[in-house]
Amino acid sequence: FLLEAPIAPGTFLLEAPVTPVTFPLEGPITPVTFPSLFLLEDPITPETFLLKDPVTPETFLLETPVTPLTFLLEAPIAPATFLLESPVTPVTFPLEGPINPVTFLFEDPITPETFILEGSINSSMFINKCLFWFSFLVLVMWVYILLVPVSSKSKIKDLQITALILARGGSKGILLKNLALVNNKTLISRTISVLREFSKFQSVWVSTDHESIVREARLSGARIHTRSRESAADEASSLLAVKEFAYHHPEIPAIALFQCTSPFLTLFPIEQAYAMMTDLGYDSVFSVTTSYKLRWTFNSDFSVSPLNFDLTRRPRRQDWDGDLIENGMFYFFRTRLLQFNVLQGGQMGVVEIPQNRSLEIDSPLDLKIAQTIAPLLDNS
Repeated sequence: FLLEAPIAPGTFLLEAPVTPVTFPLEGPITPVTFPSLFLLEDPITPETFLLKDPVTPETFLLETPVTPLTFLLEAPIAPATFLLESPVTPVTFPLEGPINPVTFLFEDPITPETFILEGSINSSMFINKCLFWFSFLVLVMWVYILLVPVSSKSKIKDLQITALILARGGSKGILLKNLALVNNKTLISRTISVLREFSKFQSVWVSTDHESIVREARLSGARIHTRSRESAADEASSLLAVKEFAYHHPEIPAIALFQCTSPFLTLFPIEQAYAMMTDLGYDSVFSVTTSYKLRWTFNSDFSVSPLNFDLTRRPRRQDWDGDLIENGMFYFFRTRLLQFNVLQGGQMGVVEIPQNRSLEIDSPLDLKIAQTIAPLLDNS
């Protein structure tokens, strides 16, 4: 990776797997194998780095530590460059423990001066620095506890959270799904009723593009954000709709995003998530349910391998904690995370929802199940 010219900040932000046409490989790239291949006259672009197979963590496992020369940059690295979807392993960046994705959520760009190293990174140096900073933080914490007034510590409790429901009119599986009836109430009115009963939200908003949903939301006591055609399109993501809402309301410091197609929302998990944000200082909190399913995955040759368990030690349900699965019911987050195009980041926490209340209505069958069990769950 000794380059004649800098790599542009957006060069390696690829939205699809890259395949080899100009750069076919026989095996992993190591410092020994391709020492001169990366001396480039021009910036690397997606077109010059097309690979036949997706780049996996194993592809870039290095046999030697990262040296100062590796990170002598002539241009800043944008914050989004280091938003990782999976942890960096110790082998990649020889440390004693993995670096998790939260570590690289930067508020400011990394400049060339910031990342110039004076020597190779090794595990002992990393451990010593960790011990130093841990001791320093413990000292600061005790000074904070002893000297800072209680009024200052309570400022976090002043965090104002706004509730938001996304409810576009163009649902495909079920026409106007958000207005479907479950136990004699529309899905959107069920959700708004619980949010208004909670009473601690700064306000409750519905972002929609459909007049019938507007009328139902207003009757239920919510405020309306008119969703643009772009953010209401079939291919538009929830993130785009949330960012649009936040753009029009820059004064909002935190949002609680709710999905009205999760019809069995109750007060208790909302209270838990709210307290984690306001009392404990979490940056994002979202709902999960626990799955005890043994998961498998296809290999490249269409054989299968276990994904979340060891074949030689198949766990019994009562002997393991299971997997935490997002159930989509809600996402609490500080709006500054949106600049990184994420709803989850920083210090993250979860609220566990029982499986019987984690139903998501995506199909007519889901709706029928919800209508059948709602009288039982609503009265329990």
